[in-house]
Amino acid sequence: TVPPNSSVAFEAGTQIDVIQGGAGKVTFAQGSGVTINSYTSYKALAGQYAGGTLIQTDTIDTWDLAGNLIA
Repeated sequence: TVPPNSSVAFEAGTQIDVIQGGAGKVTFAQGSGVTINSYTSYKALAGQYAGGTLIQTDTIDTWDLAGNLIA
């Protein structure tokens, strides 16, 4: 879960890289008031060894998610 800025104050431009190391599905969830923008609104990594990057935008509580994603 991506926390709201009121809980964790990430700076604009912060990047968080994530890799799915095991077989369990990695899904990104939006905390209260948080928006995650991604291609076709996909919010899960495609499988083991797939990766993704969360990027904090200039707008508080808005993140962009890019990578090897699925629904």
